[in-house]
This record gives sequence, C-alpha cells and structure tokens, in this order.
Amino acid sequence: MVRTLFGVWLERRSSKLEQRSIMASTKNLSVYFKLPSIRKKLWVRAVNDISLSMYKGEVLGLVGESGSGKSTYGRALLRLNEAQSGQIFFQDEEITHLSTKEMRPLRKEMQMVFQDPNSSLNPRMKLMDIIREPLYVNKLGTKQAQEQAVRTILEHVQLPQDSLGKFPHQLSGGQRQRIAIARALVTRPRFLVADEPVSALDVSVQAQIINLLSDLREELGLTILMISHDLSVVQYFADRVAVMYLGKLVEVGTVEEVFNVPAHPYTKALLDAVPEPDPTIIKATRPIDGDMPSPVHPPSGCVFRTRCPLAKEDCERIVPELKEMTPGHLVACILNEQGGN
Repeated sequence: MVRTLFGVWLERRSSKLEQRSIMASTKNLSVYFKLPSIRKKLWVRAVNDISLSMYKGEVLGLVGESGSGKSTYGRALLRLNEAQSGQIFFQDEEITHLSTKEMRPLRKEMQMVFQDPNSSLNPRMKLMDIIREPLYVNKLGTKQAQEQAVRTILEHVQLPQDSLGKFPHQLSGGQRQRIAIARALVTRPRFLVADEPVSALDVSVQAQIINLLSDLREELGLTILMISHDLSVVQYFADRVAVMYLGKLVEVGTVEEVFNVPAHPYTKALLDAVPEPDPTIIKATRPIDGDMPSPVHPPSGCVFRTRCPLAKEDCERIVPELKEMTPGHLVACILNEQGGN
C-alpha cells in the first residue's frame, strides 16, 4: 500500500530488521584531508579503514568523542565528503565513484539532518521555500504538488501550517530543528543521517525531537544513522551502536550488549563518564587519561593504546581487527583475543 509522492508515505514496514537486508554500508572506507604544508604533505586521517553496515529499518548509533571522525563518516556515506579509498554501497549498489549526475537520482533517497539548524537553514528564505527546495532541485512534481507535500510533512513534524510564511529566526531552536527534519524528509528518503540533531537544544526540547524522530522512523520506515556523543540519547533511541575512536571502529553491537557488557576499554571509559543522576549512588569511574592524539600522526598499533589503562607491549605493534565475540558483537582489542580483558 503505497501512497503518492506528495502526501503520502510508505506504510509501516513489517517488523524491525526482520530480513536483515542492508540499506547502506561501507567497506574499508578511509577519508583523509590534506593540510597546507610547505615542506611535506600532511594528512588528517579522519576516517580510517571502516567497514560497517546499516540494516533496513534500524537506528544505528555512532558514538565517540569530538574529533573521532563520526560526522566525517556520515558525510562520506552520503558522498558529501570524498573517500580516499574503500567502497560505499547504497541498497546493494556501489556509489563510491558515481558522478554528480549519476548521484542525482539517489539524493532524494538519502538525506541528512545537520547539527546546527542556525547554519543549515537559509535565513533569507521562508520556511515554505526551505522545505520545498529539495523537491524543486530534484524536479519532483508541480509547484502545487510540492507545496502540498510541504504541508503534509509539516504535519508529520508537528508544526502549525501558519509557520510556513515565517523566517528561521522567528522560530525557537526546537522548531528550527523540526524544519531541518522536515526538509530532509520531504523527498521521502529511505535513509537518514542525523548528525548530532539535539546537541544544541535544551534537555526538554531534546526529548521532544528524539521522540519525534522515533515516531517518524516508525511511520515512514526510515533507516537512521544517529551520530551523537550523548550516550543516553543513543541508548534510548538506537537498536545498535558503533563506537569510534580516532577514525577507527573499536566496538559494534546491539545497544543491550554494548551498554550492559562493554568489551573495549574505550567503550567502558565512555560509559564510566556518564553522570549518575542519583546523588546517593557513588559510581566507580576510571577516567581516560590525556587527550586524544592527533589524527595527523596517530599512534602505531592500537590507536587507543596511549590512553588505555590496560595497554600491553603488543598493543604498540599489533593493529587490532574487529572480531566477533558473540553473534553481532564485534570488538577491536587484542586483550579480548588473549582473554585478558
């Protein structure tokens, strides 16, 4: 039962991850940025050899400290950043080297909600034109049909119709983020990258936006890559979680596995850093020493070894690979292989 493009959406899909078919994935993806240098070439290794799959209908949370490469990975997945090596797949089709013209039909299928609506929304455009722009650029329907589609998606994000004549500065932060979500969803995408969609909002507004995304995911059958440094948001919203550190994946698993039985020392340290809301509970923590190394000159072997309290001599020379500990729970740590963690 499929409705038309303008007013109508795919009915709720049968069951979460029922067939485990892959919506988007990367294989050995690396993204480097060249730094200006007179003497020699210097490269920021923002994303380094990442292989990851996102299943249809799921929410995959991508977490890690600032500077770990989360946003760069999300942008590379949509071909907004070009990769130095590796492969990108969308619905079984490799899109790594497609031209701008060849990518155009796919753009309406994959969209992004950016972190800061203040910078991602044009302050000189009214909301009707902001939300309608993806339809206009992709030449989807007549102007009348496009405007009807805008009104329909506005209902989905729970904003009044009279707001369409306003400018972004006339809205609150939460309302602006709803407009950013509406713009991303108006083309009826199958895949959505949400880059820190609530980090700039008050806590009460954060809950509203997360609940909205959760409802839209169910209503529209979305697959979502949720990029966040807020572990509580990911725990509430995601089905699976992938942990990044200095451009590398260190752990991937279901939310229940990663949060209840974390296997990588970095994941454990991140969870230890989450504040305990009950002041009567004294939480034993193991803080991470030092700062994240430079992605220009990452450490040899395990990239986390310089801050890991459990590091051994082998960690300096062995680059750990993601290996399956239990079905679907992957960890990149030689201590797990040696049974020492």
